[in-house]
Amino acid sequence: MNHGRITSYLSQIMEEQFEFGKNDCHIMAFSVVDLILDTEYRLELIGKYKTSKAGFKHLAKTGTFKNITHLCQVLADQVEIPRDGDILLDGQHCSIYWMGKYLVLNEETNKYQIERYSHDDSTCLIYRIREGQ
Repeated sequence: MNHGRITSYLSQIMEEQFEFGKNDCHIMAFSVVDLILDTEYRLELIGKYKTSKAGFKHLAKTGTFKNITHLCQVLADQVEIPRDGDILLDGQHCSIYWMGKYLVLNEETNKYQIERYSHDDSTCLIYRIREGQ
């Protein structure tokens, strides 16, 4: 796993205004998967929709994976304790675990912010991408 590239990517999207089809949570997760596996799944999403609903429809119709859960089922293993690069999945929302923290959308600033991850308080499913696929 290229920690430097993932850190750089996550830092970059924290500086940007949130926008569906550009840097939403699915694109964030697909981008980190791409950095881990050297794939380009994110290209199936970037610039292809402007709303959450349209994004879900687009993935369901044309994506390699029908949604983030499908991606996790195919490329990852569910684990109990997260480590860097793991996908945190909570319903239709997802984030990336990184250095004891994860990114959440601050709806007031319309930007991502970092929050400390607490396993005791989390209801997320945790998925670890299988490297070397």
